[in-house]
Amino acid sequence: GKVLSLNTPFLKFEDYNDYYFMAELREAIDNLKSEVYEYLEGKQAPPKQQAMELEEEEVAM
Repeated sequence: GKVLSLNTPFLKFEDYNDYYFMAELREAIDNLKSEVYEYLEGKQAPPKQQAMELEEEEVAM
């Protein structure tokens, strides 16, 4: 796979209250943390649908 390395300085959110999209950023980070926690606890997406079961009359349409 490919790797994207990002190096950024450490910044505290509390120091940047004037950032216009801070509420949206915090919400996105909280959602991401929740998804990561659920993944680490075993959450998985349902398997992909591989086929469709159709009735005879539905196929004729």
